[in-house]
Amino acid sequence: MPERELTEAEIAQQDKVENACHKLVCDLVGDTLEWNMEWIGDLAELVTDIVCNRLMLVEEEDFYPHIE
Repeated sequence: MPERELTEAEIAQQDKVENACHKLVCDLVGDTLEWNMEWIGDLAELVTDIVCNRLMLVEEEDFYPHIE
C-alpha cells in the first residue's frame, strides 16, 4: 500500500509555518538570510511544540502537518 502524500492544503500550511520562521529570524537580525531548511525546520518544530503542546492552541497535524 503506497504511503499517503501530503495534500496541497497541508503543503501550503507547512510553507506558511516555514516562511513565518524564516521571516522571524530575518526580522530579528535585520538581514535577509539564505533559505536553509536545516535551521528553519528546527525552528518550525520548536514553534509547533510550543503552539500545540504547551499552549494547546491547535492540533499538531493541523498546524504543521507531516507524514511519519
